[in-house]
Parts: sequence; structure tokens; C-alpha cells
Amino acid sequence: MTESDTKIAPENIKKPKIASSKVDVGGGDAVEEISTVAPAAAPEQDKVENSSDLNQVRGRIFSGGIKLLKRELVDFLGEPIEIRQPTIDQVNRLANLKDSENPLVHVLVEFCYIPGTDIKVFTSGDKDSILNLPAGEWVTKINEAINKMTGVDIKEAEKNLSETV
Repeated sequence: MTESDTKIAPENIKKPKIASSKVDVGGGDAVEEISTVAPAAAPEQDKVENSSDLNQVRGRIFSGGIKLLKRELVDFLGEPIEIRQPTIDQVNRLANLKDSENPLVHVLVEFCYIPGTDIKVFTSGDKDSILNLPAGEWVTKINEAINKMTGVDIKEAEKNLSETV
């Protein structure tokens, strides 16, 4: 096989489809419109006997994934905040934090939203302010919410990671 045999001609690359749907974000009349991009099928999948079945399954998985993110309200120092289920990419970034980065700060910046919106409560510029907040039950509640949504115990994963290093 030569190098030219492995190249894919631009006209054979399928463009992603963009879909938009409305999602109930907390009951009542709160609805959020979400746009998703369905990945294009790889060219070799066109040769599969049931490629339309495969494309339908892939389309349902990738177009519905972002809508399926779980959300949980948590009391944060007297303020309700919405914790959102992390994506695979976010979990991977959390697992690969540098030693100098604080996992709790990362969780607060990445997963905490004003309920029913796409507005994050914290930014990376809030690191020093977050580190000076009083520790309390809210830390456990946030950890439990993420554990429940991911099925991964963040503290246990950090402990296991530190034991292997």
C-alpha cells in the first residue's frame, strides 16, 4: 500500500450535520436550545452492508449526547448552583491536571452553572478567591453530585492516581 492509497479525496469526506433541539432544564417553562454536531461517517463505513443502520445509531448517539448531560442542584454557601455531568473530555482533563493545579478549583470552574442557564458561576480567574472560601459541607455535596452523575468517585480516583505515581 502506498501513501497515496491511504489518502482520502476531499469530495469523499462527509460534512457534519448540525441539529438543534430544545431541552427541559429543570421543569416548568425553563427550556434550553442546544445545537449539536453529528460527526460524519468515515468513508470505509459506506462499504459496510448495513451502513444506514450504523449511521443511524451513530447519529442518535452523537446528536443526543449533549442533551443527556445530567444536572443536579446543590446548595453552595447558601446559593443554589447547578452541577453538570462532565463529558469524557472534561473527566480526562481532570485526571491529567498538573500537580500545581487544584482539582476542586477545576471542578468548580468547569461544572458549576447558574441554574437553568449556560452561564458558569466561576472562571479560571477566580482561583485565589475560591481557595479562600470556607471549606464545608458544600465540598462533599459537589463531590457526591459528580460521583452520582459519573459513577466515578473523584476522591478515590485521585487517591488511586497518587498511589500509582
